[in-house]
Amino acid sequence: NIPVLSAGGGMAPGIALSASTGAADPLVALMLEDIGNTGTLLDLSYHPGVPCRERADAFDAAVAANPALKATTHEITIPGAAESSQAATSAWLTATAGDEGPFAIFNCYDDNAMGAIAALKQNGRDDVLVYSFNATAPAVQAVKDGSMRATLGVDLTSAGQILVDTIPEILAAGDAWEPKYFIPGYTMVTKDNVDAFMAENPQ
Repeated sequence: NIPVLSAGGGMAPGIALSASTGAADPLVALMLEDIGNTGTLLDLSYHPGVPCRERADAFDAAVAANPALKATTHEITIPGAAESSQAATSAWLTATAGDEGPFAIFNCYDDNAMGAIAALKQNGRDDVLVYSFNATAPAVQAVKDGSMRATLGVDLTSAGQILVDTIPEILAAGDAWEPKYFIPGYTMVTKDNVDAFMAENPQ
């Protein structure tokens, strides 16, 4: 009779409540809008991680629903996310050199996105849109300088608050409680709000 809560671990037997931190749909939607549902894409993913898998699933669903998208998926390595992403991006740029754009890279999280951006700079490519998650300081700076289109930061503080605040409700319901998950709040950082985001989050 002890509730088990999960932040980013997904649903499984015995989990009473889970915060789904993948939050992929808003970023996928922005990417599709930017490229007009067509183009050449690279997905740098990490399926062993539940949030990354949720993001990859949303990406795959978008590709399946839009036949004009040509997508390549590469599994990054952890540790070494930035290095493996840089190598995979360079290989993808070579393989798609003759393809028509638009071009975009969808990253599992910001650390590996930095590797993708390094490869783009190394290859002199400024025509590839980069999308990522977590709104870390390097990624936010990359949005500001134009090397990243957007990074989505999940509000993990509010997610933790919701998990804790729901414990009494779970205990009161007992066996009648139905396991469920929720998507926490998030902020999409783009060039339109990056200055305000940096001012509000100086850390």
